[in-house]
Amino acid sequence: MMKIRKILSGGERGFTLIELLVVIAVLGILAAIAIPRLTGVNEEAQIASTQSNLRNIQTGVELFYAQDGNLPSDLEDDIGEFVSLEGVDLNDDVDYNTPDNTDDTYSLSMTTNSGRTVVTLDSEKGFSDTSTP
Repeated sequence: MMKIRKILSGGERGFTLIELLVVIAVLGILAAIAIPRLTGVNEEAQIASTQSNLRNIQTGVELFYAQDGNLPSDLEDDIGEFVSLEGVDLNDDVDYNTPDNTDDTYSLSMTTNSGRTVVTLDSEKGFSDTSTP
């Protein structure tokens, strides 16, 4: 009862220095844990976006192959009618490779917007990600 009267009368007016330091330390620990995780989520989202772009380009390559019987020699000219990606230059942003000894396998590679990961789509093996330093 005495403590309640003391609180109501204004005897305790704030936090002690120790209490404030403990709160600041806890907030610092939480920030140290959360910030790297948020950075990783951002990179994962960029990888997913790049994979989506490569899937769309793959669809264009496959449509061209079905129509023409050959793989495209120039992405912009050959599959531009099938694929339109906002902000992606098919010739400058995408590495397109076709081995000389085959006419139906290819690989597509793009770098994420952050520049930290190269995503490759191989027509036979699927996706692979490579982190860059």
